[in-house]
Amino acid sequence: MNNLKRYPWKRTDLATAGRRYIGKCIDGLITIVIFLIFTYVIQFFKLEGKWIEILALAIPTAYFLLSDALPKGQSIGKKILKMAVIDKDSGKPCDLVQSLVRNILTLIIGIIDCIFIIFGNKQRLGDMMANTVVVSAK
Repeated sequence: MNNLKRYPWKRTDLATAGRRYIGKCIDGLITIVIFLIFTYVIQFFKLEGKWIEILALAIPTAYFLLSDALPKGQSIGKKILKMAVIDKDSGKPCDLVQSLVRNILTLIIGIIDCIFIIFGNKQRLGDMMANTVVVSAK
């Protein structure tokens, strides 16, 4: 009896570790650019107040954590590199909760999370917790 679970994607559809790393770097740069833009606007208009500072940190952080839930499970970096984050079982694009779960670990344990991509099933810890995989988009 065959006990292998059937997925709506093939193992050959999985994105390579190198492309995933480059995509994460692109999204990291976008996060930094968003932060710098907010910082510039705050300084240019001489805006003050705690809520301004909170927004300047919250908006780029929200992009970093939730970007994989953008249409078709593609952050800007993934869209550029033709990759997508999908639910491992259904094949549907990553949703907001999955994006948050998979990316929050990067903030907490950083490179340790990413090392898992190299091994076995090409999933980092965040992917395992969110039940997602990163595939090449067509």
